Amino acid sequence: MDRFVYNEYPIPVICDRDKNSELIILGVVFLNGSSDENPFNNGITHLIEHMVFKGTKKYSAKDISFKVESLGGYINAFTTKEYTCFYVKMINNNFNKLVDIFLDVCFNADFSEDEFYKEKDVIYSEIVSIKDNPQEYFSEISESYLFSNAGYCLPIAGSLETLENIKFETLTGYWNEYFGKYGYFGVISGNFDDKKLNFLASKIPEKQFVTKKYEKESIKIFEKEFDLRYEQTYLSYFLNLEDIYSKDKYAYHLISHMLCESMSSRLFQKLREDLGLCYNINSDVTLYKIGGYLSIDAEIDGRKYEKFNKNLVKELELIYKKGFKEKELRAAKNQILLSLRSGYESLSNRFEINTKQFINESRLIAPREIEGKIQGYSLQDLNFIYKKIYDYGITKCRTL
Repeated sequence: MDRFVYNEYPIPVICDRDKNSELIILGVVFLNGSSDENPFNNGITHLIEHMVFKGTKKYSAKDISFKVESLGGYINAFTTKEYTCFYVKMINNNFNKLVDIFLDVCFNADFSEDEFYKEKDVIYSEIVSIKDNPQEYFSEISESYLFSNAGYCLPIAGSLETLENIKFETLTGYWNEYFGKYGYFGVISGNFDDKKLNFLASKIPEKQFVTKKYEKESIKIFEKEFDLRYEQTYLSYFLNLEDIYSKDKYAYHLISHMLCESMSSRLFQKLREDLGLCYNINSDVTLYKIGGYLSIDAEIDGRKYEKFNKNLVKELELIYKKGFKEKELRAAKNQILLSLRSGYESLSNRFEINTKQFINESRLIAPREIEGKIQGYSLQDLNFIYKKIYDYGITKCRTL
């Protein structure tokens, strides 16, 4: 595995060469996400993600599908709050032809008004279907109250109302003037040689970018109930964290694991195994460029809410007073190391890891460097950081 940033052309290409792989994954990442939107055009980035596959001046939508698949490729995309990624996975026999089609899709989309209305209908269905996934929908609406920054409060796909507001002229104007404004870069992983790399890098168009500024903030502290009428009660507890650049970001993941990110964790053992108060409980760390949070999510019988809440708060207070235990830290470190090493065994996972690292760090971080930072935390360090997080307060959301 040979990971490096290729800067021989104006636009960088993030490289992960693996001579043992049978595949290549190629991507273009735009530093435009849903957080760049406002309440009037919310969902436009996700809509653009869909629309670029509807044709270019060179290729029709059917051409893109049939040509990519007939050449042994699979093309797709996804949108996040902070970036949008287009990618193609391929067997490397037809690299140059697939690069030509793929980059034409990424940079030369020729939007059709007919396709625009069809794709809006598709996304309408996608938005409605999110409500059929209670945990996902509850998490989405809970997060919408955490920050003051409007962009980070908005759902990635938009809402039925905001999508209706987006006109064809709005879409084309946003694409031509705004999409790619803050930068983009290439990503390539798999079995490629220097000739393929040079070909790819030379084909990515050069552009002048604007540096995006972020206003740092902490999450709001409140208690809120949502009348969603699900059979089970869904709960989320949020603890404030610093942003993705924090020196403590690896400590946050260790604390999350010790709380309830694994079966041996404190809250899982106490609330699920010992007391049987929930069907499921887990925690996760979410870090953005403006700030972040640790969420504790649970699914319970609503009749057990008072007892569940009392015992969860009691455990969090107990950790605050007495700290985590050495065996909990040891388990958390080993679980994170397992996840880290497992991630680097998959080409797709490495593609995603490399993308996130370059966006957040402007470099690639060696796995040993990450492991060293994780192993370097003592129990005293983590208990101190947990106390600082806990002192800020806890936000509580639940469904009725």
